[in-house]
Amino acid sequence: MTHEGPVIRVAPNYILFYANSALKEIYGSGKNVMNADQYVHLRRNPKVVTTFSATDKKEHAFRRRIISHGFSEAALRSMEGEILSNITIFCGKIGEGASGHSWSVPRNMAKWASYLTFDVLGSLSFGKSFGMLEHEQKSIRSRVDCPARPAE
Repeated sequence: MTHEGPVIRVAPNYILFYANSALKEIYGSGKNVMNADQYVHLRRNPKVVTTFSATDKKEHAFRRRIISHGFSEAALRSMEGEILSNITIFCGKIGEGASGHSWSVPRNMAKWASYLTFDVLGSLSFGKSFGMLEHEQKSIRSRVDCPARPAE
């Protein structure tokens, strides 16, 4: 392994970049870089290709084009209020129990991060949070009106 500034050569044809500027150069639109074959392992079903698991450039470009409008700067800025609203609730909840300069009670942050994620996605996808942060729900099923098991 050789290390030269922000570039680390791990193997003859495997390079790691340790620089923020590399992100846009590697993953930006129209770059001559494709996902490695290891991305195939991200597939739950080997026959189903997603934007994240596509290794074929044309397939990836097609899928990326479909979702790109939702991730434009203007679209992301329009979602900022909804995201910040959920983050404010999140910060308030994890800070409960703290007084002055004391620590709050210990929290399972993996669980709370899941609550935040579901509430943000609910707000952005359906226009309404699932309320998992406010109600500390362990399961999305308890917040969504859906049958406990599939209909037969």
